[in-house]
Amino acid sequence: DATCQHSIYARKLELMNDKNIVQILERSCTKELESFNAVCQPDNKEYSAKYLSCILDNRDLIKDLICKGQITRIETVAFSDFRLISKFLQSCSNDIVKSNCGRLANRNSKSTQGDTLSCLQMSITQHSDACKKEIFHISELQADNIKFDRQTFMACSDDVKKFCTDLRGPDIYKCLMKNKSSKQMSKKCENQLNRRSALIANDFSIS
Repeated sequence: DATCQHSIYARKLELMNDKNIVQILERSCTKELESFNAVCQPDNKEYSAKYLSCILDNRDLIKDLICKGQITRIETVAFSDFRLISKFLQSCSNDIVKSNCGRLANRNSKSTQGDTLSCLQMSITQHSDACKKEIFHISELQADNIKFDRQTFMACSDDVKKFCTDLRGPDIYKCLMKNKSSKQMSKKCENQLNRRSALIANDFSIS
């Protein structure tokens, strides 16, 4: 029910605050922690999302496999709700209304934050600069793992099995894009790939 959903969300917020992120990294990323802190400067007091977002942006600092695994687990939790990693909803609230991409909080609704992001991505050139910045930021992070782009992941699941067996991470996107013009590519997957192609055309770092 709503109370349970709120409790889970509140717990996720608690887990993602800067202080807890630092404590988690102290256990798993001892070698990398100094580098992270030098770049990201956590406030170490309360939830801000900035530290986690900065870590995801600087994942190339991670060399240790255990640390990489921990970051991946944190990232999976964060990507289940965009509010945990960025100012997405704050920056895009007016754009969501103007573009009719409204999200619904009701768990029985067919609309989700993923649907909202996808809708905004489809009309990227029409949004405010602040909103574009957040959309591009999340879209760039999505490129590392197709599962973080829920719409593409669901639409292309059969196509991944068909064209991209045994591939992982960003290689899946590259494989799908390479086969986008194939007659065997499903239309629903092609539509999602066209959405990402339009984003890449506006910001190549998403590629």
